[in-house]
Amino acid sequence: MVHIQEDKALEEFLASERTRVIVPIPTKEIRSRIEEERARQVKEDAKVWSGAKPSVMLQLWQDTCAIANDFGMDIDLSTQVPYSPGIYEYVYSMILKNRCFEALIIDEVFDIPEMDESFLHSLESIKAGDEEANNYGRIIMDRYTEQQIDEIVDSWYRT
Repeated sequence: MVHIQEDKALEEFLASERTRVIVPIPTKEIRSRIEEERARQVKEDAKVWSGAKPSVMLQLWQDTCAIANDFGMDIDLSTQVPYSPGIYEYVYSMILKNRCFEALIIDEVFDIPEMDESFLHSLESIKAGDEEANNYGRIIMDRYTEQQIDEIVDSWYRT
């Protein structure tokens, strides 16, 4: 969706003012609350969990900062970088440079009663069967070398 499409009609639609890509960006205060809540819900040594462990959230933020550096920022990555909505907005504005990007600043948390969400995590209806997954895997392996696949995965954000 972020890459320029070969199909001219699709590209015209995706690049038009009628199509907006809205990215929710939490303020520092909200991000801090999200991190605290994640730490409360999922312990680092958990064997079963349904969301990102706190360390994964921190690593994803470091990865986001590395992408920001790739786009021209100069962030010291030798230690854990504190969350910054400005960095987040910068990265997504660069990734979505060919689209109508709109930052949605999240500055409020709503209290929602806790409930069992396990029924929401069933993927059986959208899970590919072994034959289908293997077929798509073969198509990719026939089309690309392992090095090309690595390059595509490592630079997914380049548009």
